[in-house]
Amino acid sequence: MSKWGHKDSPTCDCGHDNQTIHHIVDDCPKGRFNRGIERVHAANNEALEWIRERDIAL
Repeated sequence: MSKWGHKDSPTCDCGHDNQTIHHIVDDCPKGRFNRGIERVHAANNEALEWIRERDIAL
């Protein structure tokens, strides 16, 4: 989000150097989505609920 001017820094809220969607979904200790990026892309109810619950700046 920093490259578009929505955040001052590319650092994730968890402290990781680069907040990417892959980091958020696969690695972020603040709430990774154990079903993987494919399920996020499918936007099923489980994925949509996970997105709503995130307390991170996307």
